[in-house]
Amino acid sequence: MTDEHAILERVRELLAEMNLRYQQRFDAQTKAIDAAMVASEKAINAALTAAEKAVTKAENATERRFEGVNEFRGALQDLQAKLATRVELVALRDTLADRISDLVTRLDKIEGKTAGLNAGWVIVAGAVGLIAAVVALFMKYKSD
Repeated sequence: MTDEHAILERVRELLAEMNLRYQQRFDAQTKAIDAAMVASEKAINAALTAAEKAVTKAENATERRFEGVNEFRGALQDLQAKLATRVELVALRDTLADRISDLVTRLDKIEGKTAGLNAGWVIVAGAVGLIAAVVALFMKYKSD
């Protein structure tokens, strides 16, 4: 029995050693997993912090961009308020066209009057010349 007892004792020792090794491996793996979890948590927290900072910067940049866009819109609205509308321009064009038409009519009348006066002076000058010629002829025949 001693041999059996020794073998049994040796098997128990081997099992105890194996159990101890497995326990040590399990403990080491547990520590490694815990360390990885802590490192992962730290990395996640750092990434979240960086993401929050990036989001804040992006929000600020977007807000500044929208402020610039709103200023541009305001400037365009101010400019648009100063510009004449199509209806106003059409009315102004029609008014100016009527005035130009009136001025053309007046100029035509003035030119007609001027031409008539010039023609009248030509007739008067011709008549005076004709009378002078008749008087000259009459005087010539009377002196002969």
